[in-house]
Amino acid sequence: MKLLVYAMTKLRGKNTVNIIEAKNVSVIFDSYGDVIKAVDQVDFVLPKGQTIGVVGESGSGKSTFARVLSGLQLPTSGSVTFMGKPIQSGRNAYEGALRKEVQMVFQDPYGSLNPRMRIVKAIAEAIRQHQGLDKKASRVAA
Repeated sequence: MKLLVYAMTKLRGKNTVNIIEAKNVSVIFDSYGDVIKAVDQVDFVLPKGQTIGVVGESGSGKSTFARVLSGLQLPTSGSVTFMGKPIQSGRNAYEGALRKEVQMVFQDPYGSLNPRMRIVKAIAEAIRQHQGLDKKASRVAA
């Protein structure tokens, strides 16, 4: 099943800034010799002021696509840009400017805490990133 991407907008203009742009994005996994196309040649543009909804059946690639858009995973092919700049994948992207600008909201936010991290550390990390405090000050604030 192909991943379907729908966008709804009120903004239409030639000078609109594209927040995210995906071109021919595919993600292919190898599972014990079987090729699994999790995301298959998805294209879309998300201009400033627009809302996007990603719709698909369970297992259709929605979460994988979101990971690519947020820089947490590289696509097998295609490209993704954020504010006109290519999104890098991995830890460098996540700890860089993209981390402050892009967030994922999961269907079950109560089950989304990292079980390997104490709550105070998770809260302190968010405070450190958004308020620019050092580790000690952010832990005290948490």
